[in-house]
Order: sequence, then C-alpha cells, then structure tokens
Amino acid sequence: MAILLIVLVLLILLDFLKNKKIFTPGILFNGIFFVTLFLYSFQLSYIQHDLLPRTVAILFLCVVGFNIPVFLCYFTKATVRLVPKREFALSDVRRRNLCLVAIVLFLIQVVYSGGVPLVWRLVGDERTYFDFGIPSFTGVYYGFIIVLGAYCLFKRGLDKYVYLAIGLLMVSRQVLISIVVEGVIFKLLTMRKLTWKFYLLLIIGVIVGILGFSALGNFRTGEDGFLSVAQFKPEYDWIPTSFKWLYSYLCFSVSNFNNLVSMSAGGVNFGSSMMSELVPTVLTDLLNIKPLYDPYFLVCPNFTVSTFLPPVYLDFGMFGCFFFCFLLGCFMQRVYRNVRVRANHENKLVYAVFAHNTLLLFFNNMFLYLPILAQFIFIPLLFKRVKKKESVGLQGKKLTVGNA
Repeated sequence: MAILLIVLVLLILLDFLKNKKIFTPGILFNGIFFVTLFLYSFQLSYIQHDLLPRTVAILFLCVVGFNIPVFLCYFTKATVRLVPKREFALSDVRRRNLCLVAIVLFLIQVVYSGGVPLVWRLVGDERTYFDFGIPSFTGVYYGFIIVLGAYCLFKRGLDKYVYLAIGLLMVSRQVLISIVVEGVIFKLLTMRKLTWKFYLLLIIGVIVGILGFSALGNFRTGEDGFLSVAQFKPEYDWIPTSFKWLYSYLCFSVSNFNNLVSMSAGGVNFGSSMMSELVPTVLTDLLNIKPLYDPYFLVCPNFTVSTFLPPVYLDFGMFGCFFFCFLLGCFMQRVYRNVRVRANHENKLVYAVFAHNTLLLFFNNMFLYLPILAQFIFIPLLFKRVKKKESVGLQGKKLTVGNA
C-alpha cells in the first residue's frame, strides 16, 4: 500500500501545481483516498486487518480510472463557442416561500411519525431516526432541504438555521454533514479570492464539525457504547473520542470492503446490487430485482458503512470498480469545466454535490442514495433562470453578447 500512497501524494502535488486550487476533482478524489488509506495504515483498532493484495489492486485501479480523464482534461484546451448563459436567480421572496414549504412538509412528517427523533431520544422512547418520516418521500425531502441548506449556508437570513434545525431534530448527521460540505464547496467556488481569514475559519469549522459529529454520535449511541464496539487498542486510549468517531467512519468501512474481497471475486450480480440500492424497495419487489449473491461481510455489525465499492464490486468485479471511477472522473471533470466556463450558481451547486459524493466515497456510494440524487432534480427546478447567449472561453470571459 505504500506505493499507492506515494502515487496519491504525487498526483495531489501535480494537481495543485497545475491548478493552484484545493477543490479540483483530482485534489478531492486523491485527497480523500490518501487521508483514508494513510489513517488506515496505523490500524488503531482490532477491527482492522492488513489489506489483501486484491483489495490494494482494486483501490489502485480506482485511482488510475479516475485520474485518466481528469488529467487528460487538465492538459487540453477548451474551445470558444456560443453557449446559453444561465443567470441563477433566487429572490428573497422565493427563498422564504421555499423555506415555508420545507417547514410544512417537515410538520406533515412529524404528524405522520408521531414525533421527532430528538424528542424520542430525550424522553427515552425506543424509536430512532429510522422510524421517522414517510417512506421514500422522506428521502426526496432530505434532498430538498440539503440543496437549499447548502445554498443558504453562507448567505444572510434565518432560513439556513431552519434547515440545520430540521437535520438536528431528525438526529441526522448525514443531512447536517451534506449541508455543510456542499455549502462550503459552493462558497469556495463563489468567492473571488480566498483569503487567509477564510482558511482560518475553514479550519475552525472543520474542528467544530468533528466535535459536533462526535457529540451527536455520543448522543445517539453513547460514548461508552461506541468505544466498546469500536475495539480500539489500549495503547491509543489517549486519542480523543471525537477523532475516533471520524476514524471509525473512514477506516472501518475499508475493513468491511476488505472482508468482502476475502469472500468473493465479485462480478456475480450484474447490476442487481446497484439497482437494489438505487431503486425503492417497492419497485425492486415489484420487478423482482434481487442480488444473486448477498453475503454478510461486516467485520462488526455496529459499523455498517463499507465504502462506495461493494455494490459495484459484487455486480461487475475489479474492472467494474475501475470503470465506475473512470466514469466518475469523466463526469466530475466535465462539471468542473462547466463551472470554469460558465460560472453560474447552478453549475457550482451541481459540482458541490459531486464534490460531496467524492469526499464521502469511503462512507457510502452517494450516487446510489436517493436524497443526493434528488438534488440533481431540485437544482434546475427550484431556481429561476434567465437565459442569454454569449461566447465564453475557459475562464468564463465574455467575448460576444447577443439576445436569446
């Protein structure tokens, strides 16, 4: 694995020297791969084992697959052409109306569920956040509040606090993390110049986020309960629990995938694993879509995340993982180029979703997760756009302007 880590460092350095930015596709993908695998190499927990050669080979193929289209695109020139410019518009009135819609839809689910997870937890109710909301509809609703929360996160107004409060009431770390991650990426893309003050605030925000992630996890699970199942080695008792929470969500997922690789050569389900995650259960039952092979591969039943790879691997094997990352690199680089060529808020929000999914690759495959996919529908629907034609170059500089 040492060779893979060295390759990742070289790719990160080359990307930064080329682009001088910290949010490019290459930096995000190679960065999260490096951080996760570097942390995993310390093996702080008994849950972790040495990675199999086949596992390392799959991870290497993923890195190669993603970086081929990304770096090819970095070193090719964009052509100047006549494109429709989309002015992104979300008035204060429309923002307030959308916020009211979010509140009403949330209250409907509260009535349907007979309460909210935060209150259930406080009063000792046995129900959890899994019992909240209307099936299938709640997943789409999550996407609705995530995209609005991310857009409003650094803007004036109280609506961002509404979306964060909804995520807190649902005790959903996923909603809160998605709003913050996408909001930060969106802010990075909209800032004309990144100052040292912003980087300082970003570092402070990351620290506060880790502490908040840990606090919410301790609230839902309990610190003692978490430490007992995480099985950290005694020599690492000095490490704060807040870091151990983050470490467990990053690294134990790799342990789960490594265990799956030890059980199967993959390539046996031919798409049914991915369809089962992507399509609502009602439809999979109706269409009789069931994986032929569905092994139990969790190293510890308390840690259910297993990276983005298991459904892809079970469906199409090692080279399916390569092809998935190759397609991800193609699409992500295309969206990033759209941001550079047509720097409107719509393109930036779409890229923020891709960046979010990339940063959470070692959590789950968010491209198969309904709340995230719903955002690709909400982004063009929720915001009013005014079109006019103009020729643009790679940096978005206007060359000619005409009426649409």
